[in-house]
Amino acid sequence: MPCLCISVVDMDIVVGSGPAGIAVATALLTRGRHVTMVDGGKVLSPAAVEQKAKMAVTDPTAWTEQHIRQWQAPQFNAPEGLSQRYGSNHAQVSPSETFDTVPDWFALRASHAVGGLSAIWGAAILPNRQADIDAWPITTDDLAPHYRAITQIMPMSGRKDRLEALLPALPMSDYQPLTPGSQGRVLLRRLDEVGDTLAAMGVHVGQARQAVRRDCQYCGMCLHGCPWDHIFSAEQHVKTLNENPQFTYLPGRLVSGFSEEGEHVTLHLQNGETLTAEKLYLAAGVLETSRMVLASHPDPQPSVTLRDSQHFFLPFLHQWKADGHAEGDPHHTLTEAFIEIDDPHVSPYL
Repeated sequence: MPCLCISVVDMDIVVGSGPAGIAVATALLTRGRHVTMVDGGKVLSPAAVEQKAKMAVTDPTAWTEQHIRQWQAPQFNAPEGLSQRYGSNHAQVSPSETFDTVPDWFALRASHAVGGLSAIWGAAILPNRQADIDAWPITTDDLAPHYRAITQIMPMSGRKDRLEALLPALPMSDYQPLTPGSQGRVLLRRLDEVGDTLAAMGVHVGQARQAVRRDCQYCGMCLHGCPWDHIFSAEQHVKTLNENPQFTYLPGRLVSGFSEEGEHVTLHLQNGETLTAEKLYLAAGVLETSRMVLASHPDPQPSVTLRDSQHFFLPFLHQWKADGHAEGDPHHTLTEAFIEIDDPHVSPYL
């Protein structure tokens, strides 16, 4: 039977367990609020968890070629448009599960997993530039302390370089970068040698900033799933939040909509349950948040425009020999370099 949950006066509801969801939940708990997090709650299968554990207890130098092939094979066999980690596609759902009609070219995916899309991301992070958010009601100065607060729950690797002058809101003076591979070292050195010339052309380069712990094992498995969870996923912080007695986690719930009445807001779940609280924070990603807002809008045919920040991930071919490169050298397979293009002929934004 559907149940009606009436909140205490200082309870808030957060929808979604991705980076936005855990950030707002952490901030609310710090202020003494009671927080209920509603989430799709999908997790790895027991078989995937077992395979991951087997890899983690073995030193990478002892991995056999068979081990590596078994670990990597599911990623190469992933359904079109889906990314996998640990051989699982639990972190993404098809567009048709979010909207009734979706054009063939639509490539965005929502997530119902614990941690959201951070379960499969590439860990690359950058702050905003003021010129890119001039239309926002807040500034990079407003955001700066919150960027620093996020680093208390998310690991950061990076270094001071030319990107800091372009994006000063998150200084790198207190952080260390991941050690680049042999090819990455040459690429970064060559880019730095011509950095002034590139900057004059509106091209700003630097080493990638990553949400990765410093004790990276450099096993090269990043895009298949880190066996040690060194790459940050919001799922890791959900476990920490669960230790707080003022936090309640409700997995396996999908939202159909919400309604406001007086000083309270009611969340309507697809299983018929309702939750009522003082405030509701929608932090379920661009697609699921849009779906919930549209479903709750009084206009029977509302519309929304999604604006995408363009990032291009490119394979790189070079003609020089990487210094000291040898097959089997320890390395990571995340992004090595960021190249920020500031050219109004290309885009008004970075």
